[in-house]
Amino acid sequence: MPKENKGLKSLAFLKVDATINAETESLAFLNLYLNAFQGMKLDGSGHVNGRIHMKQGKLEPGTDLIIAARELGMDLMGYRVEGDGTISVDVPKDNPDNHIGIEFDSLEAFDVDGQTTLFSGSGLAVNATGNTVVVPLDGLQPKAKSIAVSIPSVKVPDLKPYQRFLPDKWAFKLHGGEGELQGSAELTQEKFSSDIRLTSNEADVGVKDFRFQTDLDMVVKVNSPSLETGVVDVTGTYFKLNDARLSREDGDVDPWYAEIIVAKGVISLNLDEAEDGVSGVKNLAEALRSRDFKSLLA
Repeated sequence: MPKENKGLKSLAFLKVDATINAETESLAFLNLYLNAFQGMKLDGSGHVNGRIHMKQGKLEPGTDLIIAARELGMDLMGYRVEGDGTISVDVPKDNPDNHIGIEFDSLEAFDVDGQTTLFSGSGLAVNATGNTVVVPLDGLQPKAKSIAVSIPSVKVPDLKPYQRFLPDKWAFKLHGGEGELQGSAELTQEKFSSDIRLTSNEADVGVKDFRFQTDLDMVVKVNSPSLETGVVDVTGTYFKLNDARLSREDGDVDPWYAEIIVAKGVISLNLDEAEDGVSGVKNLAEALRSRDFKSLLA
């Protein structure tokens, strides 16, 4: 092996076809590849079992690894998830892409501030596909093709952090209450879509100077069939209150019902500077945040 090729570069000269059954104290070795998926990072430790087949810095068909992860942490698009779970790395012989799977057995998800709990539960899964390059060398880079996130029904301890998804002109304010959340999101080289539903039987909602205990049903839909155009469709998003009751004694007031439905809603985002592929649309999340999602619905 030439002396000038050290560190990561030396991996490009390795040919490995081996069975692994060992403990690892750090999952950081995965981040060299996972960074291509919207800057995803993992931390934690675990037990690695399976086969790795690598040649000239690329994973080869037949690679099949399972990691039983402890104290698993995942950072993705500004949010963080912590818990225990399983990580899989698979390059099938009939489909020579790298398939990454991350599934949490138990978890707690945090807002972009890293401290506010958004939800807790189990079953959150991330499935991603990309090329098989694991060592960036000679112009070759790890490249993402798709990433999908699935959230089963999980517990929301406090509705208040979800207030930022409501337009100011809707006049509703989420003061608190527990609830449940479920949804999915998928990003490919061409498109992005997400469908998130938040429900509660005991939402604390304010309207002007009044506070209500109410049933809440909120759905946020985002669909961009062509990232190249930057067009984002939020049609089908809605906010519904049912059996709303005043939180204070103001005489006999019948429970009431209200709903707001986005029958048609389309905006344009500036994604002109995005590179090709999933890894190149990191500014999708930044663009959505900079526009403040509330403005998409207003």
